[in-house]
Amino acid sequence: MRIHFRQIALAAAVLLSFSVAADAADEKKKVEKKPPSECAGLDNSACTAMAQCSWYKEITMKNGKKRKAHCQKKSTRFKKKTA
Repeated sequence: MRIHFRQIALAAAVLLSFSVAADAADEKKKVEKKPPSECAGLDNSACTAMAQCSWYKEITMKNGKKRKAHCQKKSTRFKKKTA
């Protein structure tokens, strides 16, 4: 069985392209994280005192897992513009 130079070159090119793609994927994962919002970690009274925060009470979801009570920043995505 003879292995031709073209087959070796093709195999090397394929391996090289996979390694380059893997390096590019690693670079995408290294994105800096955003700092936590000003609402993160607040208790119920402190959360409700801030206008930009909402308090979510503890619930049990359909799959049986519990979501702990927490404070979260309100969404600003859908606020109406006033003229």
